[in-house]
Amino acid sequence: MAFTTGWSKRLTTFVVGAAIVAAACTGGSTPAPTAGPTVVPTAAESVAPYAGEAYPATAVDCANKPAGYTGTISQIKALDQYTVEFDLCASDIAFLS
Repeated sequence: MAFTTGWSKRLTTFVVGAAIVAAACTGGSTPAPTAGPTVVPTAAESVAPYAGEAYPATAVDCANKPAGYTGTISQIKALDQYTVEFDLCASDIAFLS
């Protein structure tokens, strides 16, 4: 008799838990997504390709650094609007951090 009571409590707990999970996963009351603001590119943005930039314009010669330059970066380049490239004078494991 005690085994049956313990087993039925476990089964009831499992069924109630499964019902809660199923109710949460069905998404019956999830609100519909709303549209955000519409961004319309200007004529210059939609026609002109991205012109990459570099700083400094010419890379620093790491073997013969200019007087007063103590940095480890040779040049920073914006290849496109989403990509930046760092040219280092030497490997630096801690650069990203």
